[in-house]
Amino acid sequence: MRTVFTAYLIAASLSLMGQDGQPQKRVSLGIADLDQKIDLGGKAPEDYDWKAYFATTDNSTASDYILASNAHKVLRSRIDELCQQYRELMTGRKQTDVLKVFEEMQQHWEKFAASEILFVGSAWDGGSGAKVAYASHRFEVYLRRVKELRSLKGASMHLNE
Repeated sequence: MRTVFTAYLIAASLSLMGQDGQPQKRVSLGIADLDQKIDLGGKAPEDYDWKAYFATTDNSTASDYILASNAHKVLRSRIDELCQQYRELMTGRKQTDVLKVFEEMQQHWEKFAASEILFVGSAWDGGSGAKVAYASHRFEVYLRRVKELRSLKGASMHLNE
């Protein structure tokens, strides 16, 4: 997989040569899509139709990787946003002890998430699907966490507004 993806990146960055031997306009093979914003249509990331989003793949490893990578970035931002909202709420209420527990909980989750992603992704190491496996599972873990954080707000009186 690494070789295929590296070759893809190299090919995407090379200029095509015209018949006169002069460089022509660069060809975009989708590398710019690696950091493409996802239009959620006004929905929260946890409510977005991710199944439809992933159905837009061209079934190449590069396309699958790009989609998963962009999706997990959206969810990472949502995790950070929810955590910041919760921190501000507890800080505003001067709940410093509770905030410490929340921070510890989130730190443990970060370690757990990284380990889970490594565990699942490493099963693909050395294969053509490794990069996609890591990115796809990161997306799954982050989506699950966003939903957990939303649920936590309803479960904990500390987060009631």
